[in-house]
Amino acid sequence: MHTNWLQRIRQNEAMAKRLEREIPTVLGDPAITFDHAKRMIEAIDQHSAEVERLMDALETAGVTDDVIDAAERMEERWNALRGSIQERLIDIQRRRDAHDDKIH
Repeated sequence: MHTNWLQRIRQNEAMAKRLEREIPTVLGDPAITFDHAKRMIEAIDQHSAEVERLMDALETAGVTDDVIDAAERMEERWNALRGSIQERLIDIQRRRDAHDDKIH
């Protein structure tokens, strides 16, 4: 069975690019909750696990360097997305803690 690795990578990267456009809007909404941001992280983590499986498959398949390079760029995109959500999650937690400190 022949797998078109570049096509899989491009599809995956297209999804990451779309999320790169959409996530800042969601994260910029002051009404975003900690739980919502946490669910976003969990979804990215699930997708990152898929990316790791893809990377393992690429190594096993012995693909060319251009395919590996494309996969690494895609992996970097997903890591950056996770990082931006993680920053917002930390910010939300800090605000939540500060609010709790004012109450007590």
